[in-house]
Amino acid sequence: MAESTPVNPILANLQSLVRTARGHAQEKRAQKALETLNEARMLALAQESQTAEIVEAYGAIETELALLLQQLNDTRSALQHYMEAEAAFRKLPLEEPTQRIRLQLATTLVNMTGLLARERMLQLGLEKSSEAVMLLRDVTGPTAEGSKVLLLGALQNRAALLIESKQHADAERNLAEALEVGAAAIASGMGEIIPQMIETTGRVSQLRRMLNRTAESLPLVERAARWAQMAWEAGAPLGPRLYVATQFQLVDVNFGMERFAQAEDHLWKAVDTAKDLQSVVMATGFYFALMRLDDATLEAGNLPREEVLVATAEALERVRAGGCPEDLQEMLACRSQLLTGAGASEAERLLAQYGAAEAQLSANIKAMLPLLKSDVEWERAGRPSPKLA
Repeated sequence: MAESTPVNPILANLQSLVRTARGHAQEKRAQKALETLNEARMLALAQESQTAEIVEAYGAIETELALLLQQLNDTRSALQHYMEAEAAFRKLPLEEPTQRIRLQLATTLVNMTGLLARERMLQLGLEKSSEAVMLLRDVTGPTAEGSKVLLLGALQNRAALLIESKQHADAERNLAEALEVGAAAIASGMGEIIPQMIETTGRVSQLRRMLNRTAESLPLVERAARWAQMAWEAGAPLGPRLYVATQFQLVDVNFGMERFAQAEDHLWKAVDTAKDLQSVVMATGFYFALMRLDDATLEAGNLPREEVLVATAEALERVRAGGCPEDLQEMLACRSQLLTGAGASEAERLLAQYGAAEAQLSANIKAMLPLLKSDVEWERAGRPSPKLA
């Protein structure tokens, strides 16, 4: 709720109640905050003269209530209050000079969208997110720059809903637009959104792979890697982790483009920077995927089978040296043996053993079982070389 100078005692009282409620919320007194906001809400509704100032104040109070209920995981009640706020802001002119109402309505719609997705109300969510994007694209003047982060959220929310609705091409377009908005914001000094933009880059890359457009992702992930390097050099605590994430993105894209030698270079940059067991296990997965390919494909990607086998052995040795749990070591060794032609009998034994005790399995083994099952199916199918992109 705006803290402008009140024009009458009622507005002063409403602002005071909202400040008090925020204090209660900060002190973890949620029930007291709700009671105070409801008091402010009823006071606004009780006014005979519903001036623009009162209506705006009422919309802001409904938003405060919705945000608090959202934090309390009361999604349905939060949605009801967001809808009340939306109705209030729609009574006011969107084209006023400061565009304050436009931004308040857009913010309300963006917040609603996430909750609608959670409630699986996908069509309504798409409608609200589309309007939010339209409102924010049209922001001009001094507030335009500050609205960029909000536009990012609107585009990303809309993309999430489109993915849930299986509209992958439209989702990719929304995320690609979000990336360009984010790139402009980063160039203007908003380095704090780099983690968000790197995550978005990964989502665009995944969608483009699904749409058989892997090569189009290469410039995007290269740019994300530069952002990560910039954050690391600036001393950001997340810098090394972002660098590792972007190197793995480069692994995925180069692998999909059958540029295996380049993918391997990025893989070991990630592994050597991360210095953890998880990254080395991911490296074994990279080599296991290569082992399914035919010799001609590997040669064309400048990573012949002999080099793949040597690197696989090195990765498995690093896994052992890194203190990997014995059951995971056994699983990785089994995959390696199957993929190098030892047959599927040991893999089938492990699948039966772990399948009978699934409830007691570690998260790592549960994640590895579908991969081992896929290896067995590949072996039974005559070891076909898969299509990558």
